[in-house]
Amino acid sequence: MINDNLMFLGTGAAEGIPNPLCGCKVCQNARKVCGRELRLRSSFRINKRIQIDFGPDVLATSMKHNLDMTELKHILITHSHSDHLCLSELLLKEMVYGDAGEKINIYLSQSGHQWVMEQLKDFRMGESNFANSPVIKDKMVEFVPIEYYKEYEIEKLKVVPLKGAHYGFGINENSNNYFITLEDGRILFYGVDTGYPLAETIEYLKEKYIDLLVMECTFAGEIRKEDKPFGHLDLISLIKVLKVFYDNGTIDSNTKVYLTHINHKHHLTHALLEKEVKKYSKFQIIVAYDGLKID
Repeated sequence: MINDNLMFLGTGAAEGIPNPLCGCKVCQNARKVCGRELRLRSSFRINKRIQIDFGPDVLATSMKHNLDMTELKHILITHSHSDHLCLSELLLKEMVYGDAGEKINIYLSQSGHQWVMEQLKDFRMGESNFANSPVIKDKMVEFVPIEYYKEYEIEKLKVVPLKGAHYGFGINENSNNYFITLEDGRILFYGVDTGYPLAETIEYLKEKYIDLLVMECTFAGEIRKEDKPFGHLDLISLIKVLKVFYDNGTIDSNTKVYLTHINHKHHLTHALLEKEVKKYSKFQIIVAYDGLKID
């Protein structure tokens, strides 16, 4: 049975595919083929009340997938980069006509939270600043700082932010990777903008088992020089991570691995990347696309 809730809203990196200003082969192919080759900036729907990230493609995402987001109440932010948290898009909450509905809680790391609070002071909106906007002043949205490796209960989910090997805009801000216990008991790990996982995160996961593993494959077919790259993964370094997780018992052959946050700076289209991952038959690897729903 298909779960209508777990859904990739966007699977692209910061520039999306096609980058509107780029004429590379991957971007030109996406314009020609469309369909699964088109990628909005990455975000993920857990259910109608909870999603991961809120970037600049919220409007496009809701239109593309015909989604009603009026019941959205909780947003888990991976980090403060604008393709994952676009502050200006939060004004959509203020621009609601009629009942604005429930407050939206926006969770991010403590250093990410500090950065956002500073930004709000200087974020100009005409003659006033964003901090005086009803969306903030009237608490239509509220930014909530959370700690790495601490468990939080959000609605009926258990959520643990794990420290990623990727920096945000905040001082000493590492990304949040999310270890989530779903209502049906399955474990979802969402690691976007994670880089090669930190030793402390790998150690934390040794005692855990993941049913659904969502990982970035930002540079896909471009082989990066670093053995354990900080910031972003390519396919080769991603496979190294999967092997470590497999050896540690964190995943096994039944774990479904979804690749997302894919950019255009390599030679692999979506179709070619699907063929490439078949070489690694030890793992159940699925190349995610915008609108893909998880069983």
